[in-house]
Amino acid sequence: MRTAQSLVTAGDLAIKSDWQPWYIKAWPDMPAGYTTSYNVTGSAKDFTFVTIRLAGHMVPTFQPMSSLSFFKAFLAGWPAAPDQRPRW
Repeated sequence: MRTAQSLVTAGDLAIKSDWQPWYIKAWPDMPAGYTTSYNVTGSAKDFTFVTIRLAGHMVPTFQPMSSLSFFKAFLAGWPAAPDQRPRW
């Protein structure tokens, strides 16, 4: 994960929303993963880096509920992960 995030931050991107947890309804008190949103220079759209917590490289195998929730959110065109809420 660290390498992928390093590649993202190596570009000309300004952080819009720093490292925030996202949640799914099945586990409302435990983060399903984390997001960081970036402003993309010269674009009207943002870029969001999403991780799924406790998942290996085969995410649906290790975290099926979290990966399905995220995938549904992605297909629905949501800008970030489902049930996202700020850190308290």
